Amino acid sequence: MYSALNAGAIYVYAGSLPELVIKAKSSGFKGVEISIGEAADMIDRNGVDAVQDILKKSGVVASGWSLPTDWRRDDTKFHEELAALPRLAKAAAALECRKSATWIMSWDD
Repeated sequence: MYSALNAGAIYVYAGSLPELVIKAKSSGFKGVEISIGEAADMIDRNGVDAVQDILKKSGVVASGWSLPTDWRRDDTKFHEELAALPRLAKAAAALECRKSATWIMSWDD
């Protein structure tokens, strides 16, 4: 088990993925929760090896990503977000980042 930085959970803007990895490393974290959309875009532009190198050189692992869907609101938007999910899941798998999460509120309106 290791500690992982989720910058959003503590309301910290950490910048781009490379900046986030540096901040995680310098703060003593072994993992970092990533923006999977940013990681997928970087893979599309630079290839998976370039993104893996950012993580490997720092010794920080991609530990998780937030499921980028909002199932609580508009069905049309939710289905658009679902359509993008295979590309994002493929990027996560390429980075060996196999954990994703979303939130379920403890109440109902």
